[in-house]
Amino acid sequence: MEIVIERATLDDIDGLIHVYKSDGIEHKRELDSYPLTEWILEAKNNFIVAKSARKPIGFILARKKGDEVKIDLFSVTKKYKGKGAERKLLEAAEGLENVMKITSYTPKSDKNMVNLFKKEGFLVYNEIKDLFGEGENGLYLIKAVGEKKHDKRTKETKSVRAARSFLEENIGKLDIYLKP
Repeated sequence: MEIVIERATLDDIDGLIHVYKSDGIEHKRELDSYPLTEWILEAKNNFIVAKSARKPIGFILARKKGDEVKIDLFSVTKKYKGKGAERKLLEAAEGLENVMKITSYTPKSDKNMVNLFKKEGFLVYNEIKDLFGEGENGLYLIKAVGEKKHDKRTKETKSVRAARSFLEENIGKLDIYLKP
């Protein structure tokens, strides 16, 4: 099974909606209620689709602002979860020009998504109460990217050191959420 990653086109809209409906997650909002056409056509957005046999099996909406990419939507059909599509979509977002940091929000209860992000090098930066105003708590995740040169002394990549440094500098902000 070959998975191809490419930019979404208007021809993909029906397939994207199918992916969203068949990802095994109960969504509070239908995908066709979002401005898909606008997101696909806007140059500043990176609406990336994963395809198998020329049919969409997953997508990621990665909005780039400066050197940061924010993942707004991320969905893979239940049939293709765990078969490499998620990783390829995250790598495509990470591979955008001049990206130093990727951020995303995910429901805390979605253990599969949380584990995927952690496995791909994301660190939990913050817990968000009432994520998206839907009564469920979520997590704000960050991955520092960019140059990935290994330091022979520590065996850490520069991106891991940058993420650790970023988190250490901002750890005090978590106190508000951790105090009873």
